[in-house]
Amino acid sequence: MDYNKTILSGRLTRDPVKTEARQTGNTICRFGVASNRTYKKKSDGENVNNETVFVDCVAFGKTGDIIAEYFEKGKPILIDGRLHFSQWEDEKTGTSKNKLEVIVDSFIFMGGSKDETKQTNEIKSSPIDDEDVPY
Repeated sequence: MDYNKTILSGRLTRDPVKTEARQTGNTICRFGVASNRTYKKKSDGENVNNETVFVDCVAFGKTGDIIAEYFEKGKPILIDGRLHFSQWEDEKTGTSKNKLEVIVDSFIFMGGSKDETKQTNEIKSSPIDDEDVPY
């Protein structure tokens, strides 16, 4: 059995860009997230920022609408999603291109002031509609 699940926490590297799919009219929201990895040195206990990973993310529908409305560059986010690999041919050069990105299934607001956190924690994206819950 294969399993494709990604959990990512970080800050937006740019403002979300919201567009509509040509055929369906559904929202497509694209943004980037930077996630830092830190660890403590065994020798002196000093925190070291070892690496920063930059990840392209895509959210669709209501999830994309909410991200586009409430997030901007620098805001923290926790993402639950899956990896997606795209391949295409560049129209100008004819060269083969590819990209690995995270498709956002759901997310959680992080950080902010207490008032802001209280308001935004009530607006969480879920891949399951309330009508689908059997109880």
